[in-house]
Amino acid sequence: MPKSNGSTRKSNDTQHSPIRLRDEIAAEKPRYRRGSKIDRIIEQLEGQDREDFIEALRDKSIPNIVIVRVMQRRGFDLSESGVSKHRGGIYGVE
Repeated sequence: MPKSNGSTRKSNDTQHSPIRLRDEIAAEKPRYRRGSKIDRIIEQLEGQDREDFIEALRDKSIPNIVIVRVMQRRGFDLSESGVSKHRGGIYGVE
């Protein structure tokens, strides 16, 4: 068995790529849509529903699951983790 040189490259990858790693990463297309589901829901809502939804997201006394259940009943695909991330500032509303 050959000695390992500590390299993390796969053993069958013997040639260096002609493209730099950072360029390859920059060229890779993401497999997800930009923005959160909540951003897309906000875009779909109108008028008072939109205002109420944003207000509920900002009101930390309303549990995530309550928002999720109500929005799911209204036909929106939403998860507790999505609400949590959004409320935490990862996607927007803090």
